[in-house]
Amino acid sequence: MPPHIATEIDLLVVDSEAKDYHKLSKELDAADVPLVHANDGHHALCLASGKTVRLWISNMQLPDMSGIDLLKIVRAKRPMTPFYLVSNNYSVELERQARAAGAAGYLHKPADHTWFEICCSTLARLGARASPRPTKSAFAASLSSPVNLSSTHSYKES
Repeated sequence: MPPHIATEIDLLVVDSEAKDYHKLSKELDAADVPLVHANDGHHALCLASGKTVRLWISNMQLPDMSGIDLLKIVRAKRPMTPFYLVSNNYSVELERQARAAGAAGYLHKPADHTWFEICCSTLARLGARASPRPTKSAFAASLSSPVNLSSTHSYKES
């Protein structure tokens, strides 16, 4: 049987500072929402190629392009995809730019539990969790025989 190739990414985070998302990633993993990370815009576009990305979170300042440029590229192909822009520090001007570009919301670091709630509620609205995936332990408990389960701030919404 050919290996399963994922055609969907629930959450794609684009930021050169992956460590800034460590806590968020742990919370999302516990909720069975995998976070896929890209260091720059081109890497993100390669990861997303041929896939449906349900939710994007991108830093406004990437090594190879601006987050607004990435937003425009994504929206040209998938205009209804939620796309949040992030800045390293809050700025009224950056928030204005994010809103003017059509971002679903503007966030600033540090990533906290509010970001987790935003991700989960946005994905729930999209139906990504309409029928939640069982956790590994719940799935294992539902089986009658043993099975090997290998694991394959502030927020301002527009």
